[in-house]
Amino acid sequence: MEKAKRLFLRLLGYRYVANLRSKEIHRLDTDYKQCNIPLIRAKKYLRKKDLGMWERAGYNGCRFCLPFMDTDIKRDVHVCFT
Repeated sequence: MEKAKRLFLRLLGYRYVANLRSKEIHRLDTDYKQCNIPLIRAKKYLRKKDLGMWERAGYNGCRFCLPFMDTDIKRDVHVCFT
């Protein structure tokens, strides 16, 4: 049922789903177990053109399906003392 719903949403032009509680954006066309899209209760479906607006509103990408938008990644800073 969930796959059929995702396909229908993609046909309507929706590409992403935003979790309104965690402020994470997920891609609808992926099946990563870690994303748990079917378990998201408070959600909003997004079109590609709306992605930048949601990013500016403080939402970030999922580290599994949208790693290029993930702002929660802890960056390792390597300092070299010579």
